[in-house]
Amino acid sequence: SVFYSFTTRYRLPSWSMCTGAESSRSDCMQEKSFFCRISGGKKCEGDLQYYPFRMTPYLMKVQDKVHSEDQFCCLLLAEKVHSGYEAPRIPSDKRIFTTTHTPSCVFQDVDERAVPLLGYFPQDLIGTPVLLLMHPDDRPVMLAIHKKILQYAGQPFDHSSIRFCTRNGGYVIVDTSWSS
Repeated sequence: SVFYSFTTRYRLPSWSMCTGAESSRSDCMQEKSFFCRISGGKKCEGDLQYYPFRMTPYLMKVQDKVHSEDQFCCLLLAEKVHSGYEAPRIPSDKRIFTTTHTPSCVFQDVDERAVPLLGYFPQDLIGTPVLLLMHPDDRPVMLAIHKKILQYAGQPFDHSSIRFCTRNGGYVIVDTSWSS
């Protein structure tokens, strides 16, 4: 069989079947989303322009009317990621994300809520030293934070703001809370 023969409009289940109350776990399963950049034309200078997207795969059952069998189909929902600072803006009280780091200050995990605020995808930051993305004048603050983490031994604490380099080269001020 040919893939596109199962994707003609009349054979795909309605989107509400996948997102509504009547959907069963076996009819449509959302998988973990990921991020990628997709080219979308050329800039004035002739270089390709890439746009960030959040990709969410869904594994769906569709019925082949010829053979009356359920077939699995992968539906990939692509959502363009917009900057959290452009209209519609993310309200300042909703600009919250979490990251985890190794004891040597290397990113281990990055919350996907950071993407519209920092411009980096989680995979861009994981494995990168935190200090490389911190404003040079704030690096001594990081040393003080590191000492305090050891001192507080697992208890969370707030610390002063630090400047963090975004993907476009600018800096944003990040209020931080730390624990070990």
